[in-house]
Amino acid sequence: TVAYRIHPRFKIGAGLQILRGTVAIERALPFIDSEGKVSLGGDAWGVGWNAGVQGTIVEDRLTFGFTWRSNVPLRFSGRAHFGNVPPEFQARLADQPIIASVTMPDVATVGLGLRATPRLRVGLDLNVITWSSFRQLFIDFENKDLDNPLPKRWRDTMSVHLGAEYDVTNRIQARLGAVYDEAATPTDTLTPDLPDASRVRFCAGVGYRFEFGLNLDAGYQFVILVPQASTAPGFSGNYSGSAQVVGLNAGYRW
Repeated sequence: TVAYRIHPRFKIGAGLQILRGTVAIERALPFIDSEGKVSLGGDAWGVGWNAGVQGTIVEDRLTFGFTWRSNVPLRFSGRAHFGNVPPEFQARLADQPIIASVTMPDVATVGLGLRATPRLRVGLDLNVITWSSFRQLFIDFENKDLDNPLPKRWRDTMSVHLGAEYDVTNRIQARLGAVYDEAATPTDTLTPDLPDASRVRFCAGVGYRFEFGLNLDAGYQFVILVPQASTAPGFSGNYSGSAQVVGLNAGYRW
């Protein structure tokens, strides 16, 4: 990323993003008297860009920012492996190359930063993610008879991020935050291959600045997957869950 200050109160920036993606899907295959399975795996590289602006609304008090991260097309190539296939199906269900394509979405972010007091900083971000580019899950087999496009019809989503940082001392910073992130998938296409749900996240962290330039930061995040009902034919049910995420960071300033 390259940034440039074009005015004392206004900056611009742009950058390149190089993205690597991998995919792995495993499914059961019901036969007349037995059950087999198919394992699909592949990888891809993609290239995109990002750009942003940052400006000062009130000196030393209120700033704003806007960024755009472009979509990144990914074309996966890999193989399909079939296991426990009865002899009468082996000619049709042989191991073979596969191809799949997906476009990672554009992400637009607008944010405000407020220095509420000399020690307290608050940030509010609004993100729009163009998941509507994902219309179907399609895996292209060498044997075209196995192709089975699955409709997804994902929708664009929004997420809201709110965070605060407080200088406990000149060296110690305490942080709190919360996030709400909408689910992208409609209920009638929500299936186990790509489970999804709206997420609520609560975050806390602490940072320490050493006199000789070293910064250490630790963060904790508790993620709640809001229960999401599925009305997909043959896969009706409810999706929910939780996750705990711990992050550690070390930096050095000259």
